[in-house]
Amino acid sequence: CNTRAPELAKEHSQSSGWDVGRTSLKLRNPSNAPDAWETKVLMQFEEQRAKGEGPDALVYAEIVDEDGERHFRFMKGIVMPPLEKMPCLKCHGEELDSKTAAALDQLYPQDEARGYKAGQVRGAFTLKKKL
Repeated sequence: CNTRAPELAKEHSQSSGWDVGRTSLKLRNPSNAPDAWETKVLMQFEEQRAKGEGPDALVYAEIVDEDGERHFRFMKGIVMPPLEKMPCLKCHGEELDSKTAAALDQLYPQDEARGYKAGQVRGAFTLKKKL
């Protein structure tokens, strides 16, 4: 994830004309910090999950004015899957093996993206395009 995901986002941004990325309220990579609009939507996703809404409900789109320009903004929530479906919890879960924890400490000294359980909102995919 730490190398391929940013490459994919960059490739899709260049080929599509969209700004493509990932963000979270609990960051691993500080360069993925949410802006004010993304923070609002991430908090909305957290509230939706707390009310029992499923992962597919975590979608939001809006046309917003930013610095006198109109932009289409879109976010899709990322919910932590059970470990048996995908290995995400091996690096983002509550119990990390010592080798994984040491590697994350080396790569991301200010890592906040640990301690998740299956079903929790990890963050979101975020897209933006000037209209």
